[in-house]
Amino acid sequence: MIYIRTILFKILFLLATFLSPVVLLPFSKSFKGMRVCQYTYALFTRIALRISLGAKVEYRGLENLPKDKPVIIIGKHQSSLETILLPGFFNRPAFIMKKELLKIPVLGTWMKNSGQIPIDRDGGMKTLKLINQKAKDVLAENRVVVIFPEGTRSAVGSGRAYSVGAYFLAKEFPQASVIPMALNTGCVWKNKSFLNGTGKIIIEFLPPMDDANNYKSKEYLKMLQEVIEPKTRELELENVSYAKLCKKNELNQELKTND
Repeated sequence: MIYIRTILFKILFLLATFLSPVVLLPFSKSFKGMRVCQYTYALFTRIALRISLGAKVEYRGLENLPKDKPVIIIGKHQSSLETILLPGFFNRPAFIMKKELLKIPVLGTWMKNSGQIPIDRDGGMKTLKLINQKAKDVLAENRVVVIFPEGTRSAVGSGRAYSVGAYFLAKEFPQASVIPMALNTGCVWKNKSFLNGTGKIIIEFLPPMDDANNYKSKEYLKMLQEVIEPKTRELELENVSYAKLCKKNELNQELKTND
């Protein structure tokens, strides 16, 4: 059954991608046009998830998002879903992303028009300065900056080292509210797997972090991990399909131990 659901989702998602980034691409050059395009893409994706996989999307912690301050999101990254869903929630958020993604046909143009922050991940201090320069412009436009401190997607149940770029970004803008973000999108859009999962998709915004200027980089990044990673594990276990898989693995381990 999951094979049929997976194939159906991929068909519907391709249709959503064709109808939004492809068909609506000419309208993405203006700010209002891009807002409509991103919202439409997120909406179509949510419909595809619901119809094929029975997966609902839930946002939590909305009370932690200030209305009167700039916002920087430092979040977990498990799949492409968060990069599609968040632009449907926020107004034209800017993701700090690797510049190679701009080479993707059509989608690369879409990303350019949407005002993302492409970077050279091997650029060292030059890259950090570029991030701060671009982020300043984005925050001045009352847009949200999103950075994934792990640098790339991580599998469900795992984590990577957090990059110092997240620390310097938070430190550069003490006037901004730095919001950690946990999620479980990888339970449905599995990393390096053809099959999709089912169950609820949760994106949770956690309470704001303290001013990064009060901490050294290692201290601050450790604090971020201690907030984001445990909450992510909790959200993963709220996904029914993943929880069942964990239970099955536990039972198999017990059987092996008894043998």
